[in-house]
Amino acid sequence: MRRKQALAGGVTGVFALYLLQAVSPLRLDTDAVHYLIRAIGISDGVAVAGPPYPLGYSLLVAALDVSRLPIPASLVLVNCAFIALALWSLARIAHDRPREVVWLATLLTLFSYLVVRSVAMPLPEAIYLGLSLSAVAAMNEMQGRRGREGNVFFAAAIVFIALAAAMRLAAVTLLPALFWSAATRFGSADGPTRRISPGPLEFVAVTAALAAVGAVLMATQAGTLARYGVEMFEALGERQLHLYLADRVPMTLQSLGELTVNLPLGKFHWMRPGLPAVGAATAFVLFRTRRTPGWTPPVLLYIGANVAMIAAWPYYAPRLWLPLIPLLMLQLAIAAMDLSRRRSGGRILSTAALAWFAITGLGALAYSTRISFAGDRFSSWYGRAGGLASPRYQETNHNDRALVILQRYDPGSVTRELPAKARPDAPLKPTP
Repeated sequence: MRRKQALAGGVTGVFALYLLQAVSPLRLDTDAVHYLIRAIGISDGVAVAGPPYPLGYSLLVAALDVSRLPIPASLVLVNCAFIALALWSLARIAHDRPREVVWLATLLTLFSYLVVRSVAMPLPEAIYLGLSLSAVAAMNEMQGRRGREGNVFFAAAIVFIALAAAMRLAAVTLLPALFWSAATRFGSADGPTRRISPGPLEFVAVTAALAAVGAVLMATQAGTLARYGVEMFEALGERQLHLYLADRVPMTLQSLGELTVNLPLGKFHWMRPGLPAVGAATAFVLFRTRRTPGWTPPVLLYIGANVAMIAAWPYYAPRLWLPLIPLLMLQLAIAAMDLSRRRSGGRILSTAALAWFAITGLGALAYSTRISFAGDRFSSWYGRAGGLASPRYQETNHNDRALVILQRYDPGSVTRELPAKARPDAPLKPTP
């Protein structure tokens, strides 16, 4: 009981630190500039040239802008709300697990540096985390339910997937779980382990669900899908597919190792040689304990689809693990508690691993909080002059657009003289 109360208190305290990030000035990077400049264009009713990005997040920012809400604080609080939604969804998925395990998995999730970093960035990652895990929870709740109650969860899953699809193209990883859930819901099978015989109602339900999600994807992500398709085709080139995937295995293990060590490789370059081994060890532990959480088919399909996407993606992108972090932390929390009960050596090992994750997570939170309260020193502490790019990116108009964004959403954070084209009275020009 005391351990559960301590874990619950830790979650409360850490989440309070998350909420503190609402005082942060607007933090920009390349993707944030694309999302926010499009949001300004939507608010002002003009088209903005640039690479295709999902529209959902820009529409949300535009709605906040039209409502006259303070954008930097509002976006952080929105991120916190959806992270809380993800944690609630995790608790629903693990409802049959001891509360102590769920609290530990929740705390580990909040300690992940990827989750810490997502809370203060004006990006759709945290929102997508909440929506995607809510969709998985809804599909999980469908299992064994008949009648109206099951239909409500099926409809909720479709809504969450459609909203997630408007935020990130990664929502396609939810489709296998959706198809399976619809098939077992409306097919003639009596349970998840029996053979599924397609029926007319199943066909209509699956078609309608996929059509709804597909419509959202095409409306908000058509350009993004085309851009990513070209990038994948260029990365594959003339190589055979199996050779391409073989090259991706070490990179995937490296990103999993970075997630395990809980330190960003960009700031700790010395870790690079050992990360694939750490990732391989983590993958081994996850594989050996795969039966422990008792995942339902929708959860397994969601995990499998995300791992496949990470393995196929041609670039090194640890952030792609973000939607899986709560589920992975639940599995590792169960394994750690099981290991601590077996022998004293296991207790020492699991305690050391959990302590390291807590220390690095608190370090990431302290670093983020320092930036949030930097005041006039924000530009130097956050780096890149408060979100501006290095000179080699000048040709993309990144800095000009970043200055327009700062003047519009967070003028107090601008610490240098603006060029004439970025003055507040110089509105965005429509695209020809």
